[in-house]
Amino acid sequence: MNYEHRDLVNVGTEDGMVPIKGMKTVPAYRENDLLTGAFLALVSFAFREDEIAEQYNKETGFNIRRIIPNSPLAAMIDKACGYDGNEDFAAFADWVNVNLWGEEGKGCAGKD
Repeated sequence: MNYEHRDLVNVGTEDGMVPIKGMKTVPAYRENDLLTGAFLALVSFAFREDEIAEQYNKETGFNIRRIIPNSPLAAMIDKACGYDGNEDFAAFADWVNVNLWGEEGKGCAGKD
């Protein structure tokens, strides 16, 4: 099974207003392909970084790393329940955008 969520990346598509499908916020500088790549790298880094993942968990009550099953049994349960983690990953990308990157029109980390 592939849990890298590559199917969520919107780069190069007409509806590429947001770099990750399902995002509700728009990253600043989204029209620049290089910075879109930097944003995706930041989301990937934030996902792997313990301190950031813990802060997300603390603020939202959701362990983002839960989207990757920790065992074959957990993966089978997720599949049987129809859970793929895409909505949760998009919500995490929104959180990264607002708290670490900066929404379009609001500057770095959502500050004017």
